[in-house]
Amino acid sequence: MTGVQTCALPISFAKTRLLQPGKSQTLAFAIKASDLASFDANTSSWIAEAGDYTVKIGASSTNITQTKTFKLGKEIVAGKTSKALVPQVDINELKKQ
Repeated sequence: MTGVQTCALPISFAKTRLLQPGKSQTLAFAIKASDLASFDANTSSWIAEAGDYTVKIGASSTNITQTKTFKLGKEIVAGKTSKALVPQVDINELKKQ
């Protein structure tokens, strides 16, 4: 059946051209440090932590067709913010276990 396939990452998506039956197309995704980062309130920075990351690609979260794991060799500061709006009271945050 002729059709268009949409592939999604939570951070990105791409769509193939119209494909004839049995044909395929390679799609490329670029993942930036900011896509992996979480906010560190102590340094007011967005940090991509060193470690293993797994990318799952598919038409939807229930239709994963490809999985790839990669290693981020060192911590990357993906952005820094001002401490101008630091809360004046303590905030209970979730901590790593």
